[in-house]
Amino acid sequence: MDTWSTGATGSIISITTAGTYTVTVKTPANCTYQKSVTVTQGIVPVVQNTSLSICSDTPTATFNLTSAQNNISTTAGVTFDYYLNQADAVAGNTNTITNTTAHVSGNATVYVRVKSSTCSKVANLQLIVNQKPVAAITASSTVICNNGNITLTSNYATGNTWSTGQTTQSITVNAPGVYTLTNNNGLCTSNTASVTISSSPNPNVQITGNLTFCEGASTVLTASATGTGNTFSWSNGTTGTTNTVTASGTYTVTVTTPLGCQYQSSATATMDPAIAVNIATPSEINCTNTQVTLNASASTFPPGSTFLWTAAGGGTIVSGANTLTPAVNNAGTYTLKITSPLGCTKQSSVTVVKNITPPTIILNASSINICKGDSVVLTASGAASYTWTGLPGNGNTQTVSPITTTTYTVTGIGSNGCPAQTTTSITINVVPAISASLPNVEVCQGDNAILDAGAGQNYSYSWNTGATTQTISTAIPGTYTVTINNGSCSKVLTAVVSYIKTPEITGITYENGILTINVKNPAGDPLEYSIDGGVTWQAYNIFKNVLRNTQYSIRVRKRGILCDSHTEYYTFLMNNTITPNSDGINDNIDFSVISKFGDFKGSIFDKYGKVVFEVSSKNPVWNGKYVGMPLPTDTYWYSLSWTDQITKQPVQLSGWILLKNRE
Repeated sequence: MDTWSTGATGSIISITTAGTYTVTVKTPANCTYQKSVTVTQGIVPVVQNTSLSICSDTPTATFNLTSAQNNISTTAGVTFDYYLNQADAVAGNTNTITNTTAHVSGNATVYVRVKSSTCSKVANLQLIVNQKPVAAITASSTVICNNGNITLTSNYATGNTWSTGQTTQSITVNAPGVYTLTNNNGLCTSNTASVTISSSPNPNVQITGNLTFCEGASTVLTASATGTGNTFSWSNGTTGTTNTVTASGTYTVTVTTPLGCQYQSSATATMDPAIAVNIATPSEINCTNTQVTLNASASTFPPGSTFLWTAAGGGTIVSGANTLTPAVNNAGTYTLKITSPLGCTKQSSVTVVKNITPPTIILNASSINICKGDSVVLTASGAASYTWTGLPGNGNTQTVSPITTTTYTVTGIGSNGCPAQTTTSITINVVPAISASLPNVEVCQGDNAILDAGAGQNYSYSWNTGATTQTISTAIPGTYTVTINNGSCSKVLTAVVSYIKTPEITGITYENGILTINVKNPAGDPLEYSIDGGVTWQAYNIFKNVLRNTQYSIRVRKRGILCDSHTEYYTFLMNNTITPNSDGINDNIDFSVISKFGDFKGSIFDKYGKVVFEVSSKNPVWNGKYVGMPLPTDTYWYSLSWTDQITKQPVQLSGWILLKNRE
C-alpha cells in the first residue's frame, strides 16, 4: 500500500503547490520503504485578450501583430507565437503565422501563445478592419456661367470637411478653382475627393438688322458673340447667326459657348401695319346711271397713307383720283394703289361694266291654239318691267281668255333702264270647243259594254286601253278614259264600266202549295221573279198552286235586265199514307231528290223505335218492307235532316206515316 506525505493513498497524486512530497510503500510482508521528491513552482505568464483596428479602403488590411504584445502580456522574459487555429496555439506546435509584422487579413481572431521558460498561456487577438468612407462630390455644373453660382454636394450628410473649411453637406461657390472634400464616419477618414470648377466669360451677344419691314416682305436679323466655337439658336427654330423673319414679333437668340454656358439677346421686329385694298363691287353704268362712284372705304392702311387711282381699258376718272371714292363714267379697269408712310404699297383692281343695250323681249304662250272658253298664260321675258297693250299691270305674265282669235302686244324696259326698241306680239287662235260626253255603263257579268265618245269635226281619240276608235267594247269592269283632240284643243272624258248587281236569293219557303222567294236587294231596284227558268216573269215573289215534290228553276232579276240570280228548289212534301199493293198508287215513298241534299240523313221507325228503313242516295225509295218482307199495317215514324242549299242552315223534319198493307 502506498501512502503519501499529504495523506493521499495510491500510486499517483495530483498537487498544486511547490514542496517536498514523500511516499511510503508497505509490502505484503509488512516491509516499509520511503522515497521523497521536491517540486518547485515555474513562472506563469499573465495574459489578456486585446484587439488591433486598421482603416482600409478594402475589406482587408495589413496588420503588425507584434504591435499588440504589450497589451497582451507584460510578464518579463516571455515569448509570443501567433496562430490562426486555436488548437494549434494550445498545442504549441509549429503551425504559426510566419509574417507577424505584415499579416494581411480581414476581420478575424488570431491566437497568441505566451510562453515563459516553464509555462505558457493563450490569448485572443481580435483583428478589426474599418472601411474608409468614399467621399464623392456632385456639382450642379463644372462651369460658372455669367458670374453665377455652383452648388457642390457631398454624398454624406455629416462628417464632411471641405477645402473651404465648411462642414455642411452642400456648399455654394462662385469662383473657379479646385475644391476638395474629406469625410470622417467616426472611425475612419476618407481619401480626399476633388472637383475642378472653371468659368466662361460673357460673349456679349448682340442682334443687328432692320427691325421694321413691309407686309409681304422680310428682314434679316444677325446675331454676333465674342469668342470662337459658339453656337446660335433662335426662338423660331432657326439656327446659325442669321434669321430671316416675315412676321412681327420678338425674336430671341441663344448663344452656347464651347464650355456649355448659354447667353441670350432679343430683338423686336415690326412689320408695317397691313394694307388691305377692298373695293366694293361697283354698279354698272347704264341708261339710268350714267356715272358711278367707286368705293374703297373698307380698305385698311396705316395713318398717313396716300391713294392713287388709275384707269385702263377705256375707263375715265371724272374726279377723286386721290381719294377712296372716285367718280367714273365709262367702262374699264380701275386700279387703286395705297402707299404707307414707310413706302410699303398694295394695290387692287375692279372692273366697271357699261350696259346700254336695249332688251330683246320674247313673248310665249302656254298654247297658241285654244278652245273657245279656255284660258292661256302669256309669258314675257328679257326685260325688268313690261307694258301690255290693252292689258293691266306691268308683270311678265298675263292670263287671257279670248273668245275669238286675238293678237297681244308687249314692250318693256330692261334692268339697265333701257327701253326695248320694238314691240313683241303673239296671236292666240280660238277654235270651237269639243262637245262630247261619255256615260257610265252597267252590264251583266259576261256581257260586253259599248263605250261611245261621240263624233265631231277632226276628232281623234286616245283611250287608256290603247284604242284610237270612237267606240270601244269591253267585258272588264273598271274606269276608262279617252282623250279627244280636234287638232287645237283636247278634252278628257271618263266613264266607269261596272257589273249589274243582281239581287241575292236568301231563302225559299213552300207550304200548302204556296212558294215564297225571299231576296236581298241592296240597290232597291224593282225586281221580277220566275219559277219556270225564266219563261214567265211576275213582279211579286209569291207563287200559288205550286206542285208538291217537284223541282223548280227559280230566277230573280232587276226589271228589264237580262242577268239574274238563280237556284233550283224541290217542293218536298211527305206522303203520310202508303199502300204497297202494286196498283201504281201510293205504292212507295221516294226520297230520291232530297237524299242528294247536303248532309242528308233519314230513318223510318216502328212504334217501338226500331229502324225499319235507312234512307240514302243509294237506297232512296221505301216500299213498306223490312229486309224484303212486307210490314204489317201500322203507324210508322220518320226523321229527316239536311242542309238548306240556299241558307246553308240545317233543316229537320219528322212525322208519322200510315202503312196499309192490303195483301
